[in-house]
Amino acid sequence: MVSRAEAIERPGNAAGCAALKVESLSYSFGARFALQEVAFTIRAGEFVVLLGPNGAGKTTLFSLVTHLYESRKGDGGTDGRRTDAPRDSRTRT
Repeated sequence: MVSRAEAIERPGNAAGCAALKVESLSYSFGARFALQEVAFTIRAGEFVVLLGPNGAGKTTLFSLVTHLYESRKGDGGTDGRRTDAPRDSRTRT
């Protein structure tokens, strides 16, 4: 049996693939930046918590990743597919 840590380290293994990847994501409300140059990768099987004080940009980040807001700068993807592609070209799972 393979441990979770070993599965993540193996190249080409689904458990080690990026389930969500965000690169250089920025968003502003007028002249005020809510997010500036945010980047992170969450691998399949990882448990991640987003914490921060009021006004830190948690809801804005969630809204951008789920496309409630359209990003103005930066990109990201899920399961190896870019999420900044036009909505018609994205596949639903």
